[in-house]
Amino acid sequence: CDPGAEDSCYAARYVHTQKIMHRDLKLANIMLTKQNVVKIADFGLARVLGSQTQFANTTCGTPYYLSPEVCLEKPYDLKSDSWALGCIIYELCALKRPFDAKNLPSIVMKICHGDPKPVSSAYSIELRSLVACLLEKKSHERPSMDEITRMPFFKPHLERAEAVALACKPAVYVAAKPKALNADTKPGSSPLPTGKVSSRFEKMR
Repeated sequence: CDPGAEDSCYAARYVHTQKIMHRDLKLANIMLTKQNVVKIADFGLARVLGSQTQFANTTCGTPYYLSPEVCLEKPYDLKSDSWALGCIIYELCALKRPFDAKNLPSIVMKICHGDPKPVSSAYSIELRSLVACLLEKKSHERPSMDEITRMPFFKPHLERAEAVALACKPAVYVAAKPKALNADTKPGSSPLPTGKVSSRFEKMR
């Protein structure tokens, strides 16, 4: 799979783990640093989801990247961002938007009822399958960012992405506590959390 596409998925997954729905993901808001690290910008329309609010209702965002549920004014969740990311990856591959028209009603009609031309076979089957998954019309059939990044073809990329993130993370310095009189000081430890990456997807569709 293309590293840029994978990095974008990891960036979106991080945002979603913070219970934040971006709501305006588009190519102009995907930044690349000098170290080739993908970052997401412009959280002006973002919404923080609470334990009691998993859906939003306000229609907002850039028309070309709106999900079908937003176009139909239905409640939407984090998977609306998944759709937008699918549009971004498609645009990077095809050098054109998957749903384009001269006016808003025509764009909405294409998003809700049209299908874009398939991504070129010059790209890997994994990348083409990723775009197809993200551009599922029905949100409940569309994978979340967490599900996407746990798919088998993402595993080789996981360690590299985590290493890059760790290298870019600013160092944290903790001041040493003053030693108490007549007390022994024991060195502390801060083990890093570990965990296994699993997936409910046996293979890409």
